Amino acid sequence: HIHDKDMMFGLARIYADDKWDGISNIETANYFFRQASQFYICSPNDMIYIAESYALGINGAQKNKQLEQEWLSRFQKFVPASPHEKMQYAASILASPLFENYLEKEKILSFVTDEANNNKVALNLIANYYLTNPSDKNEAANWMIKSAKYGETGSMLTLGKLYLSGYLVEPSLKDAKYWLQQASNLGDEEAKNILKRSEFLR
Repeated sequence: HIHDKDMMFGLARIYADDKWDGISNIETANYFFRQASQFYICSPNDMIYIAESYALGINGAQKNKQLEQEWLSRFQKFVPASPHEKMQYAASILASPLFENYLEKEKILSFVTDEANNNKVALNLIANYYLTNPSDKNEAANWMIKSAKYGETGSMLTLGKLYLSGYLVEPSLKDAKYWLQQASNLGDEEAKNILKRSEFLR
């Protein structure tokens, strides 16, 4: 019997993250998350991960409307206490297909946009949100450029790839090389590999 809350939560994450024999087992993860949540509040990301798994029948789970609704209800009752938790909560809503028609989404988007002026995490979040929801291509490109200039490595990599492909921005080998090099200098392995493989970027 496992009574230690941290151990239960750790096992839940292992099963959810494909770290047990390389196979995700959301059913087992669900059990340990339930046990751990008696003592420890799961993060918004964890609750949405499980809800999505049951909603879409992914990550080793069978579709189960009851369990989907149970974990969505837990998520919606969650009250973020710290700035970090508020950002996690917002990120979960903006990234999940379960909230595509969520009435409060615009309010969440406004909150993250306001925070993006002086918050690196919020800036990266809003940049990636517009990248995957490019209703306005200029808006998407502008946020990604802001995030990259702020020093977000992932945004530097993404921006380099955008300039390579010409998606959302005018294609530019010069700008692609610049941003990929910036990401590479900060240790991004994918950026290093792109620069190494692409003769025209050398």
